[in-house]
Amino acid sequence: NGMETWDASVDDFATSSNTDDNGLYHAILVNDENTGDWSKCKALARDILNENSNSVCEFSHLGSCSFAGVYQPELPTQMASFGEFYAFSNYYHVWQFLQLQPRSSIEQLEQRGQHVCSQSWDQLVQYNKANPNITLSEDALASYCFHAAYAHEILRHGYGFQPSDHIIAADVVNGQKVTWALGSILYEINTLPWDYVEVHGRHHIDEKRKEDMFAEWGGDFSRFVVCVVLVALLGSLQIIRLYQRRSKRSRKDGYEAVTDANDIEIENLARSCPNFQAQQDI
Repeated sequence: NGMETWDASVDDFATSSNTDDNGLYHAILVNDENTGDWSKCKALARDILNENSNSVCEFSHLGSCSFAGVYQPELPTQMASFGEFYAFSNYYHVWQFLQLQPRSSIEQLEQRGQHVCSQSWDQLVQYNKANPNITLSEDALASYCFHAAYAHEILRHGYGFQPSDHIIAADVVNGQKVTWALGSILYEINTLPWDYVEVHGRHHIDEKRKEDMFAEWGGDFSRFVVCVVLVALLGSLQIIRLYQRRSKRSRKDGYEAVTDANDIEIENLARSCPNFQAQQDI
């Protein structure tokens, strides 16, 4: 727009000559041209994406990267069965500033940005005053074309939306105000093993807690019983193995297990008394 610039040095960003501020954390960009330059705005915005750091990501993820070296799966094809992409917060304000329809394509975002942000500063001020969607202060207006350029670049070259892809920029969905915080919560719900429970009053909440408590106890008790059974089986197997080892060791030392003590006594008597066998035969 009329307030961005393309050439600046670090010294230009110092707030005063007696400060240690080196301008690495903030800068004010001023465009001295007669009109805004949408193409240069987009070029500066795209530099922020830091696409040069994607080399490792491109190698490890076979090209499935967005920007700043971050992995991103390929976007699903937009079909009736898929649904819609929604954009919140700053995107919504950019849509309002450019007077786009809530559901607009990336190509329409490009066209409106080119039209609005190629005006002179005076023209942009008049455009802002006549905007039925949003009226910005002059300080905010000075940066909104850059916001629009950044929104286009991150959608088109960051996330990889195609020019014909549509996005709905919304502030309220089904009567519920939506922000990035709500989007973050939805993301967490979809990625973590949480359950959605519909409750109706305090009584329902208490009943649900009791059910969850008993279910948890039941699960813990079942795991305890299984552990006890496993320990018992392992103990039994260990005792059997020890018994078998002792039996083998006894045979190896020349001893045999006694099965009938009477037979052993008779056999010993027969060996010590020669007449015992004869008497027994009679």
